[in-house]
Amino acid sequence: MSEQIDYYKLKRRVRDSQVSKVYKWGHKIKEELPKINKFQIKELVKLASLSMETLPPEVDLSNQRKVVACYRPTSHTVCFPNEDESWAHNMEVVLHEVSHAIHHELMRKLKHKSWIQWEESHGPGFVAINIFLLDQFTELTTRDLTNHAWDMGVRVGSIFNYMEESDE
Repeated sequence: MSEQIDYYKLKRRVRDSQVSKVYKWGHKIKEELPKINKFQIKELVKLASLSMETLPPEVDLSNQRKVVACYRPTSHTVCFPNEDESWAHNMEVVLHEVSHAIHHELMRKLKHKSWIQWEESHGPGFVAINIFLLDQFTELTTRDLTNHAWDMGVRVGSIFNYMEESDE
């Protein structure tokens, strides 16, 4: 019988070393993308998750805190500020939070693989998923997004590590 590992405890010990770089990179991308309404947020979350063959997270648009958009892994929920004109009602922000949900789901599916280690929240795997989604749902290209990330010192992983392994 294999040893049970508490991946939530392990995740807390992983340092999120490139979080500030990823936020700066995302902020630059956000400037190029349109704002979207609450209905579009819900549809984008669903479509993005299904494009990666993962369970779509719940969408919580009742967040009263104006400065927070987040992914809550314990309830598999993405949350956004309630205001219609919120800074978070933007395709980049929504795809960023959905990327967390997808990354978490794929890591959970792969936890039995001996090679897998819990990756930091804004690590290369997360960035690869985020780039894939931005390429799929915006006019931005994988090549341009990857080059821009590298230029800003953001490490980018390979999405194929997740897709090939999770299909087994």
